[in-house]
Amino acid sequence: QGGFNWYISRNAARMAEAAGQTRALPRITVPTRIRWGDSAVLPSAWGDTLGETFANLDFAPLPGVGHFPHREDPDHAAAEIGGFFEGR
Repeated sequence: QGGFNWYISRNAARMAEAAGQTRALPRITVPTRIRWGDSAVLPSAWGDTLGETFANLDFAPLPGVGHFPHREDPDHAAAEIGGFFEGR
């Protein structure tokens, strides 16, 4: 229920956002890696606008997994996470 409560509590703000009635927020400058399962319910192509939110973004589809890559392909997910932090 907790996950649904978040959506319920954010509904008015989400609707205002969708209608373009909110102020633009500054882009997040922290280096960010997003790996989106290419078999997820939400298509990875929807990640095409993430650069509007993240200034230093490393985005790529993660092949062969869905919504839970850390469960579906833990070795690949761990390698992606490790690769992001390597040298930092």
